[in-house]
Amino acid sequence: MMKKTSIIGLVLVFVLISCGKDDRNNLTTLSGIYTETSPVNGRSQLRFINGNTVIITKGGSSYEDEFNYEILHNIINLTPTWDSSISTELGFEIISDSKFIIENLYPSIPENPATYMTFEREDEFVNKTTDALIIGFVTEKCYCCWGWVIKVGTETIKAGQIPNLNPSENTVFPIKVRITIGQKTTDCSDRTIDMTRLPDYYEIRECTLLK
Repeated sequence: MMKKTSIIGLVLVFVLISCGKDDRNNLTTLSGIYTETSPVNGRSQLRFINGNTVIITKGGSSYEDEFNYEILHNIINLTPTWDSSISTELGFEIISDSKFIIENLYPSIPENPATYMTFEREDEFVNKTTDALIIGFVTEKCYCCWGWVIKVGTETIKAGQIPNLNPSENTVFPIKVRITIGQKTTDCSDRTIDMTRLPDYYEIRECTLLK
């Protein structure tokens, strides 16, 4: 009986280890425009599109290089879309939902230690005036839960307050509005429900009801 128990225990340990390895092997994809902030602020830009494509603009040039990419084990593999026979592996680490570091994209002396560049995603909502739909109000008072839920295009944001609007049980959703969005007030990148990332909070500077 002891032998059977030991064997079962070893099998369970092996399964858990295997699952852990599988989780670490999951590919990561990015979206949006990321701009270099270090070592040279604004010098380079990476635009991630279509789940596996990145367009790189360097040195303020209008010329763009397009690559297919894969991110795995803190490595990004870049394959030119014009020549799939060659590829480059660079060190890569995601710092947060809107920030990563990547091994230097510019030519360097091979014998020197690897250097890294920092990129941060541009916030498409800040200082934007746009039509939107207010689709609900969450009354649950927990971190990244409470507040107005706003649909802007295909994206969702939240707000603690909206000028000239007060939530009530008689509020009918959705509400068509034109809003001016201010700064991000709360980053919810570390909060998820059922594996879904919760929306960030923004200041709503102005709100006009639309018919």
